[in-house]
Amino acid sequence: MKIAALTMAYRDYEMLDRWCKYYGDQLGRENVFVVSHGHDPKHLEITQGCNLITIPREPVDHFDPWRFEMLYQFAQFLHGSYDWVIRTDTDEFIVVDRSVGSLRQMLEQQTKPFVFALGIEVFQAETEAELTASPITAQRKYGLLWSSYSKTFATMSGWKTEFHGVHFDWEGGQRPRVNMPQGVYLLHMRLCSKAVHEAHSNRKSNMENAPRSWRRWQKREQELWDKISLGPIENSEEHIQEIWGNQNNSRMWRFYRNGVLRPKSLDEYNRVVELPPGIVGLV
Repeated sequence: MKIAALTMAYRDYEMLDRWCKYYGDQLGRENVFVVSHGHDPKHLEITQGCNLITIPREPVDHFDPWRFEMLYQFAQFLHGSYDWVIRTDTDEFIVVDRSVGSLRQMLEQQTKPFVFALGIEVFQAETEAELTASPITAQRKYGLLWSSYSKTFATMSGWKTEFHGVHFDWEGGQRPRVNMPQGVYLLHMRLCSKAVHEAHSNRKSNMENAPRSWRRWQKREQELWDKISLGPIENSEEHIQEIWGNQNNSRMWRFYRNGVLRPKSLDEYNRVVELPPGIVGLV
């Protein structure tokens, strides 16, 4: 089985470096594809051994829809050579619990053409030092389980990720259910380091023609910090297992012509948990 990993980057050097190393170790760097939004010599240096594609940096109207469609079309091109295409941002890492196996082994076991992962926002606690070159999950103890980050990360040919879900043909009679295997996490690392977070915020603030949704990023981040301030839930493992039970095979559809399948997004799901022992030190 052939598996590719795809991302798009603008600067974001530390996370891109970790992203390439992580997926390169999992899949082989020859199967890692990076779309550089504007020529950047540092991207060329970071992505040695990977596949780097540079596109113009000119401002684009309706940036998010344009980006999603461009990456979808490129993913479909890759499906001519690959069974699965993993698509994440540079600060997103799909991590599989050691008890389940490797990322490759997990995908080889799937019977549905798309896979969701349980989303956790890994953050830097006040008592934790800045990151070193060691794995992030060996330096951070907690993450915020945030249900809107539980999203599709890999598809087979013909399936399109959209709005953190998977696009399906409602008119064609498709009625898919969420496929979120236990032990599979999407670790979002935007808040894992004060330095990384500051650089990320500056890129969003300074982008010309930024998407409307990006203009509300401070409000959305405050919602994250408000939940983080509540502290860890009493039993992280039980909470995570409960969320998996509620999400896997559930149906939540957003309609417009066709539809988008997404996991349930409930406020009570969003709590601080200890990072599971089976993923500590993996990324």
